Order: sequence, then structure tokens, then C-alpha cells
Amino acid sequence: QGEDDHDKLWIGRRCLDAALRGMKGLGADVKIGLVHHPLDWLSAYEGSNIEAEIEASIDILLRGHLHEARVETLASAEGVLLRCAAGAAYQTRKWPNGALYCTLDAGELTIFPIRYEDAPRPVWTTDPSVFPRDANHERSFPVARLAGTRSSQRQPARREAAPVAFRSNIQARGNRPFVGREDSMARIAAEFDNSATESVVVLHGPPGVGKSDLAREFARVHRHRYPGGTFSLDATTDAYAIQFAGIGKNVLDLAFPSDLPLNDQGQQTFLRLCSKPVLLIYDNAVAFDGVKPWLPFSGMPCHVLITTLQSTVEIAWPCIEVKPLSFDDSVKLVRELTDAGFAARYAKAIAGHASGLPVQIVPEAAALALEVRRGRSPVPGSGAARSTEESFRRAYGRLDQPARLLLHAAAILAPQRIPPAELHRHLREGLNWSEADFGRGLDACLDLHLLEGATDLTMHQLFADFVREEMLPAGDAAALSGVRAAQGKRFVELAAALGANPADTQKASALICYPLRPGAWPEAGMQFSVEQGSVIGRGLYEIGRFEEARPWFERAVAEKEKGDAEGRIDHASLGTSLHQVGYCLSSTGQYAEARLWYERAVAEKEKGDVHGRIDHASLSVTLTEGADCLRELGQIERAREWDELAARAKRTAGGDSGLK
Repeated sequence: QGEDDHDKLWIGRRCLDAALRGMKGLGADVKIGLVHHPLDWLSAYEGSNIEAEIEASIDILLRGHLHEARVETLASAEGVLLRCAAGAAYQTRKWPNGALYCTLDAGELTIFPIRYEDAPRPVWTTDPSVFPRDANHERSFPVARLAGTRSSQRQPARREAAPVAFRSNIQARGNRPFVGREDSMARIAAEFDNSATESVVVLHGPPGVGKSDLAREFARVHRHRYPGGTFSLDATTDAYAIQFAGIGKNVLDLAFPSDLPLNDQGQQTFLRLCSKPVLLIYDNAVAFDGVKPWLPFSGMPCHVLITTLQSTVEIAWPCIEVKPLSFDDSVKLVRELTDAGFAARYAKAIAGHASGLPVQIVPEAAALALEVRRGRSPVPGSGAARSTEESFRRAYGRLDQPARLLLHAAAILAPQRIPPAELHRHLREGLNWSEADFGRGLDACLDLHLLEGATDLTMHQLFADFVREEMLPAGDAAALSGVRAAQGKRFVELAAALGANPADTQKASALICYPLRPGAWPEAGMQFSVEQGSVIGRGLYEIGRFEEARPWFERAVAEKEKGDAEGRIDHASLGTSLHQVGYCLSSTGQYAEARLWYERAVAEKEKGDVHGRIDHASLSVTLTEGADCLRELGQIERAREWDELAARAKRTAGGDSGLK
């Protein structure tokens, strides 16, 4: 009936309780449960209760659905459960056909995996992929309750438990000072006094004041309160699901089905993370509507810190204004960034015009300190910048050409999360940089605090704006154009890969670091063809980024309406692009607007391609989507008409291979 059953399945606690009571009355030696879906697909409202009852009452649980062989022992406070999952035994050849042959003897379950082969002869044979390093490719597992009551049971070999992943992605502060926020830290701690239940706090204030640093420092200082972990997510792109899915795979070691949508991966991770006290930072939120689905539920042991520039007038959560540093704290910050001698000469001059903004104080102090180390003696005050832009320019001007190019290459990416591997790839392909070249350029930027971080780099949004507006000499501009070409090529590659496999968390995480809207690329000197734009749009809507996908398809519509060099219009291709715009609109609930695009798409597809051939299968899809849209608008009779037209087009397609 569809693929949207994740987190929506119910067994029913009363139904299960009745079945378990009946089973206990049988007095069976071994209790086996059979369920189709994995238990973590159950609705979050009852899933933990169902799992607890099964773990307490059943010895072996058999399940299927994912078409993969997997055996694991789950030990919990309720009991020890052996969970066995087999492959697909009867579903054509779409999936590898496999089964588990099990023998129960003396408190042990020995599992021998088998699989089906078609050629050269049909036969069930050994499947060595499940236990590749075990003798005879089989393995024995103790059945906990039987193993504890039978003296004849031999003790299984001890296995060291896999190390638990460190539950945080908050970068260490290193030697970077943190001053002047004692009151704000205390206010956050007071709001988050109870780690056993949900709480949300919003940090707001002018750009450059240090909201993100404050949130991360709170996470460092109070990490002992959060056994579930401390995590920061870039909120600028509203890509919460993708980032949570990455945490699920890389930190929680969750094994998602290969076709599980990213949004479901993200939701599963979010619920698993919040099973114990956890702190989440949503950094630089630009729209609170995007945050709402990822806020804790009632009673959830989850604290959320949101940093934002947005107005907090209508926000119901506690809000803390982060103000600029005082003059004394600004002087102290310069002293801790450098040394007492430097601070005596320059700290007051820097603090006097920095307006208490760390984003201005830090790079300027670093740049002036570098000049002093090189034997220069800048005059206090006269050489000091009078604006944030001039503060940036002083630090920027200390860089050599390779480091400046690295900054310009990075400035097109999302400033809150710049993957070093992606950035190195751009410079390697665009300028033939070696790993050593990249390391030297990156170190120069890190030394002046123009970039921060290690696993992922960050660049302050104000500085990113400065870099994008800075004019480059002709030679540097030519070099950067090669980097932009490499970045555009990579962007299309990632979008194409996601169009084919939307559940690829790693590629989705990389894609959202790039500018997702068409208008950002020409400003950086990069243009995409209509075909490339359609690939990008397809990749975006396959991962649920419909708002960003729509402009790419609208651009394709505008170009296709012009026709080719001779003015001929491929109406079928134009119809496809019109359909894609409609799909993006209907997927975001804009049904009235979507209906108009679907109607235009049908009209174009009925005209056929440049040779007049009609793709009836494609026409049927558009009519079906349009009918669904009409139903949402309450136009039931009109929807029924479109359904009939869709069915007729589908029958025609079945008889003529789709083209007439």
C-alpha cells in the first residue's frame, strides 16, 4: 500500500498482553515470537512498551521485511532476546533470496544461512556472506533463559563489547579564550535545571555577538548532564533530517534500510537520541517553522538551544538576549588571545571601536599580533580598523594568495558547516592542489581565526559576506573560476547520485553545504545548462527539498518555452518540467498553485514531442497527480474525470509501449 509506514505501525499493548498471557499458560520450554516488521518501525507512542514486553517474555524473535539476514543478541533490563532476521525467500529475483536454517540444542541456537541460486541449476546452497569467518559459515548463539538453567550448556566464548561512540560533535575550544558570559551561562543553566524533561531556550542578538560560541561553551561545560550526548546542527538550511540521519549512522551506529527516506532516518535518530538526556543546538535558525518538527515532545529528556537573528516577539519559549561584550571584557579577550605586552599597547584601541563584537575583536587582534611578531610596530589606534569590514580586511590582507583563494572557495559553501574533504576536492580539481598545499592554506586561515573547526570548518556569516564581496585581482579571479567549475561539477554529481538513491545520507549531507537556489551560482560566476538544472532539481526534490527544487524546474520551463534554434518546442519535455513544478508545489501543500501547473503539463504532454509522439505513461502520471491535487481542493467530480483520463492513458501506454 506504500512505503510510508515507518513509525506508524501499531501492535496494541492490550492485544500483545493477551497473547503473552495465553503463551505463558502453555508452559513452553522455548518461546518464539514472529513479527514482520522490525520493532523500531513501530509508532514511538507504544514502541518502547512493546519492545520491553517482548524482551521480558520471549526467547527468540523472528522477523523479515528488510530482505537481509541479521542475527543479534539484545540484552536489556527486561531480559535477553535473540533476534533473527532472514532474507527474502519468495519475492521474485528483485532481492537476493535467503533463509536461515536453525537447530536448537542444549540451550544454543545454531544458525546455518542458505541462499537460492538460479544458475547453472536452481539450488539452495550455503550463504557465506552472513558469517564469512566462522567454521562452516554457521554460528551458535546461547538462548539466555535455557543457558542459565541447564548445566550441560557450554559457555560461549567471551567477546569484547564494541566501543561506544563518543556522543558529541561539539568541537573542543582549544586555546581560544571565552570571556564575559557568566550571567548568560547561569541563565541558560537555570532554564535547563531539569534534564529529565523537555526545555527550549532561544539565544538572540546582533550578528557577531557570539551566540554560537555561547551555546557551544554551555555544551562543553555541562556535557556531564547529558549522557545522551551534545550535538550542534546547522539550522541555516533547515536540513535537520539529513543531519540527524548522519548522526544516526556515524554516532549511534544505526543500520537504516537502504531505501528508508532521509526524513524517516532523521526521525528515528531524533527519537533514539532523546531516549536519555541530550542537548541539541540548532545554530542560526532563520525560520522557526522549520524547527518545530524537531522540538522535544512532552516529557522527553531533551534540551534545545536555538541561536537566531530573528525577532523573538511572538516566541513562547524562554529568550535570552546575548549582548555585546563590555569594554573591560573586550580588553580581557584581547589579552587572552595574545599576551600582556601586546594587550598593554593595543587592547584598549581595539576594544574602543569594536563595539563589543568578538567577530571583530578576534581576527583584528590576531592580525595585529602577527604584524608585531614579524617585527612591525603599528601605531595603536591609527592602524586599527574603524568598522567590522576593515577589521576583516586587516586579517584578510595578511594572507598570501593560496590562503585567500581557499577562503573564496569556501565562501560559497554554507558557512556553518564547510566539509574539509569537499573543499580540498574543489581545490585539487580546480587548481591541482596537493594535500600539503591545502594544509598550508588552511593553517594560515585558522591562525588568524578566519576559519574555525577541524572535522567541519565554520566561517562567520559576516566574514563570508565580506569575502564574497571582495574583488580579486585578474590572476586570482581566473584561478578561482577553475575552482568554481569544479564546485559546480561536484554539485551536479551529488544531485544526480541522490536522484538515483535519495536515502544516501553522506551525499545528502554534502549536497546541502552548497548553494541550493539557482540565483546564488551566477553571482559566483557559475552557470548551469537546462539539463544540469533539471538534474539538480530532481536530486533536491528526491530528498524532500521542494522549495529549493522548484526554481530549477521553473528555470527549465522558461528555457523550454523558447524552443530550439528553429523555434521548435518539445512539448513532452516542457510538460515534464511543468509537472515537476506542480509536484514541488503540491508536496508543500500549495494545491491551488499546483493545479495550474498540472493543467499546463497535461496540455503540453497531449501535444507530444517534436515529432508529435505522446508518452501516454508520462501523461497518466501527471493526470493522477493532478487528480490528487483536485481532491485536496475539494473538486471531487473534476478529480474523478482526471482519474478516468489517467486510467485510459495508462491502458494506452500498456498497449503501445508508451509512445504514439
